[in-house]
Amino acid sequence: MAVSGGNASTPEPKYRVGFVIGFFLLGGAVTLDFIGFFLMLTGIGEIVTEILGVLGSIGFFILFFFLGAGFTQKKSLQKLSIGAVGSIIEIIPFLNGLSPTFTLETAGLIYLMRKEDKEKALENSAKTAQAAGVQMSAQQASQAVRTRRAGNDNKTKEQEAA
Repeated sequence: MAVSGGNASTPEPKYRVGFVIGFFLLGGAVTLDFIGFFLMLTGIGEIVTEILGVLGSIGFFILFFFLGAGFTQKKSLQKLSIGAVGSIIEIIPFLNGLSPTFTLETAGLIYLMRKEDKEKALENSAKTAQAAGVQMSAQQASQAVRTRRAGNDNKTKEQEAA
């Protein structure tokens, strides 16, 4: 029996970090990494690079927090470790200017958030399918009861006619 009105394909998840937001986050991360690298190469100052690293880490943490990254949830150990490692690397002198830490950290967090969104959409789709299956079973059961009643009514009419 086919289910009418249902979509058998997996629904497209609602991403917390869409294409445009992800593009600007990655663009900002690449810009911060480039500025840090440029400052290290020109020798303008390690102090400026350190300040840039600390402020960038705080800024990206706040942005991802408001985007719903959920650094304190059960499944957030990976995101928290990516953020912690990135922040530690940004604190280390000389290494923070030479490594693309912000870019890698941002790309990793976006990937994990989109992966979580896909998993959540699959779970919701499975729950919806299960609920539809339960409804189908209830519909089938009520149809069977109606059929039995109709059959019993026919038998009763036949017995009365005989």
